Amino acid sequence: MSKLLNTKDVAVYTVTSPDYARLISSTSQTAQKLGTSVKYSAMGDMYADLMGQRVFINKKLDGSCPVMASGIYENSDIKQIIMLWGIPWERMNLSEINRLKVVGLLIQNKIVQAQYYLEAIKDTRYEKDSNILNQKEFSKLLKIYHNAEMHDLVSCLLFRIITDNTPEGQREACGALGKYLYDTDYIGVLEDGRLYALFTNADESMEAAITEKIINCGYSYVRKDLHEV
Repeated sequence: MSKLLNTKDVAVYTVTSPDYARLISSTSQTAQKLGTSVKYSAMGDMYADLMGQRVFINKKLDGSCPVMASGIYENSDIKQIIMLWGIPWERMNLSEINRLKVVGLLIQNKIVQAQYYLEAIKDTRYEKDSNILNQKEFSKLLKIYHNAEMHDLVSCLLFRIITDNTPEGQREACGALGKYLYDTDYIGVLEDGRLYALFTNADESMEAAITEKIINCGYSYVRKDLHEV
């Protein structure tokens, strides 16, 4: 997207509620200006344009909003938000609007295809009777995030959750931790058969808050690096 839209500052957020969106990925510190969670329903003109399925143009040059923004939709529901920063005023024109629309539609089509595919193979992705990704799927996911992290597109924290290592114990831990997870976080097992939790778009500054939640759920943990697993 950064290359297609000719800007080094791009952020993609996933909508987690009618009010909030969570950062999926970004290409720069500038693109992370709004933080890892944003109340997009309070963003005035941008919110109105997104709800109307229009491209937002920051005509007021409001520094608290991106220069341009567009939504990715499923039917009429907004699912992701593309935010662009660092585009000069002279490029905020109909040509750029149309380009952003086309890119958004291409992504939207791929997301819909991926969702149908994941739903079709749902029973093969998780451990039996749980929301725990199996070893094959979780390993694949970690490789994707490790690659993104190497390209400075995301930051992640991975923890091994210490349980009795039985299926029942792991399901219990998954249920306890689940209330603290965002839609962009994951729990899975690896080749060693142990339980892990991946917190995406979380950096060192957030580690203390995350580990406190793990402890409050009654579990201890071991911090791991993505390249170690």
